[in-house]
Amino acid sequence: MHIKKIAIIIFLTVLSIGSFAQNQNTTSPYSRYGLGDIHPNFYGRSAGMGGVSLGSRNDLQVNFANPASYSAVDSISFVFEAGIDGKYTTMKNSQQSEHNHNVNLQDFAFSFPVTHWWGAAFGLAPYSDAGYEMHEQVASNVLNYVENQYIGTGTLSKFFIGNSFYILKNLSVGANVNFLFGNIGHVSYNSFTGTSSTTGATNTVPGAFTVETSDNTRYRNFTFDYGLQYRINLKKDRSLTIGAVFQSPATLAADYYYQKTRIYESYSSDTIDVKNITNGRTKIPGSLGIGVMYDVKDKFSAGIDFKTQDWKKALFLGEKDPNLTLSRTINAGIEYIPDRYSLHSRLAHLSYRLGGYYNQSYVKVNDHQITEYGLTMGLGIPVVNPTNAMRSSMINFSIEVGRKGTTQYDLIQENFVRFNLSFSLYENWFLKRKFD
Repeated sequence: MHIKKIAIIIFLTVLSIGSFAQNQNTTSPYSRYGLGDIHPNFYGRSAGMGGVSLGSRNDLQVNFANPASYSAVDSISFVFEAGIDGKYTTMKNSQQSEHNHNVNLQDFAFSFPVTHWWGAAFGLAPYSDAGYEMHEQVASNVLNYVENQYIGTGTLSKFFIGNSFYILKNLSVGANVNFLFGNIGHVSYNSFTGTSSTTGATNTVPGAFTVETSDNTRYRNFTFDYGLQYRINLKKDRSLTIGAVFQSPATLAADYYYQKTRIYESYSSDTIDVKNITNGRTKIPGSLGIGVMYDVKDKFSAGIDFKTQDWKKALFLGEKDPNLTLSRTINAGIEYIPDRYSLHSRLAHLSYRLGGYYNQSYVKVNDHQITEYGLTMGLGIPVVNPTNAMRSSMINFSIEVGRKGTTQYDLIQENFVRFNLSFSLYENWFLKRKFD
């Protein structure tokens, strides 16, 4: 492999690892609940196809959504993938609106063959994020109003190592060993200031103060994903792949610190309450997903996925969260390549992608489940690889337009546009060259 390509891979890897410590991948107020916004695990090729991935066996993609797919990598090649994600969001309720944006590095992953029947992969990706800041004024029978401010930050990341094996000619199984780690923190300020509701005075009410309540939880432990893919060969380079994924229930070690403080106008303070729990436990429910992908070799792909996870079974330090519920997601997408080997048109080499998804999220607010839906479209742009005319590195670009939540029931609606740019670097190895 060329030194220049090695340098690119090392640079993107180091940059990705460094960015995970300071990522704020969301500005959603719904990341206040549970473990925050949970990432759907679709990047690169699948991001333009509505996130469909469970039945995908593409040798130019690191598909860690289904670990059974790793055995699809060519026996003399490996793939490195890294991505950048940007999102512009308009949030509104029945009275006002505001705009937010963020750009972050996303996953990086390697996939490579061990033998012709054994593929492996490893990488790092965000698992969930908390990132919000909200303000409200509440009427008081003593003061004109009470000001409340809520802030949340933090990221849980997932480092994974996976293996995939052919156990029959067309049947592949795989597993990911994941290590989840990171911190999620929340802070609220309840400011008892304002004008007197009885006198109408404009000066601050004597004895006004602010109550600061903060908590931070550090999570860590191993989780396990299991995958299966069965490929049915049809006539004329056509195939149908059935995929399934099971994430087993997991228990995370959780170090929890909580503090409640009263802060006076003079900036003096009193600590009202402190809790410190080390080696607590947070239980994550298992999940199940199934998917189907229809392929015409080097020409067309179409797939659909369904996933579900019952977060009503989750326990946070031994307690259930009433704001969590059963989640269900459906993804669908297509990819079309006019002529991968055309000698006359570079546009014919491109992969054109379209898709959509609908998600009943695991969050429930004011007795209403938060739903999200979006439409995606994308391009796969091959990069000329002189060492292998049949396969090539790929630049993947996608755009997603979606909506989350509603302005009804005193809730917040998020309208967003998300951009994803990823690089899939494909390279031969263990290949002796007579000329360089």
